[in-house]
Amino acid sequence: MILSQNALEWPVGSPDIMRRQLAHLLAAGEQWNVVLRVVPRNWETGAYLGLDGSFTRLSGADYGEVAYTESPEGGRLVSLAEDVRKFAVRHDRISAKALPAGASRDLIWNVMEAMT
Repeated sequence: MILSQNALEWPVGSPDIMRRQLAHLLAAGEQWNVVLRVVPRNWETGAYLGLDGSFTRLSGADYGEVAYTESPEGGRLVSLAEDVRKFAVRHDRISAKALPAGASRDLIWNVMEAMT
């Protein structure tokens, strides 16, 4: 999972709720099948493709590779191979901006500790 630092810091609920959510992310990141990386908000990262909106890449024996995008009016399933490849490239470019897993955990921890 790749998250924006903005998603970690945007106040939703109370500081206690935010701390618990961030602690849950840290716990999830310890699972063997979860890699959690954060795209930092800094000058080096600047504006990047992830700011255009979230998406999920999925694959399965029954349906192959697809992408799912969300919007306020509902989601859209993308199944055309050419379009799915564009999402794969987009994912790779966003991933290139993300911190490694250890540095991402440190950033989440620091954000969690700063919640007051």
